[in-house]
Amino acid sequence: MFSRTIEGQGDGDEPRVLEFGVTGALYNANVLMYDRTDRGLWSQMAMKAVSGPRVGTELTMLPTSVMSFGQYLLLHPSGKVVSQDTGSSMRYDRSPYADYFAKEDLMVVPVKDLGTELPKKTLGMGILAGDAAYFVPAETIGEKRTIETPLGKVVLSAEHRGDHGSVSVVSAPKGVRSIQTLYLGWSAFYPNTEIVGRDGP
Repeated sequence: MFSRTIEGQGDGDEPRVLEFGVTGALYNANVLMYDRTDRGLWSQMAMKAVSGPRVGTELTMLPTSVMSFGQYLLLHPSGKVVSQDTGSSMRYDRSPYADYFAKEDLMVVPVKDLGTELPKKTLGMGILAGDAAYFVPAETIGEKRTIETPLGKVVLSAEHRGDHGSVSVVSAPKGVRSIQTLYLGWSAFYPNTEIVGRDGP
């Protein structure tokens, strides 16, 4: 998740709050967003604008966790669903991507520079610390794991329940950016990434 507030580009250019939408297009198996003001394209995996007047502008990460509704209820037993009336016919009682994740096959969309060190759909945490990039498979994290980066220590935690899992950042130094993602997308955007395995980097 990212902040919609984008810093100014020069003298006198005040920060602006943008409104983002989803293009429906994929680049390297990852969604491209657009901003409704300048119509520039923004990559959530690259975490920056990739076209338009703000090309190269980085997005500011906001802390968030991706989890199943079952995991959410374990943490927040009195939590409520605000509404399932979204205007879409999509069912929210099952994942529309279950078949996709169960197979190694990719969609027909091409992926450039796909890594080969891990199975393509390995769930994990991608970490950027300056010029250094890391991918930490969820199965290697456990309740807590510390990753040493040039900007300092990143502490991760992971939960595994049935077919679902989630990876969270417990703490990270300023300037470190991270995304829960699959290895295929992360390796394509960051081909020089370091894999953090069971024995550490």
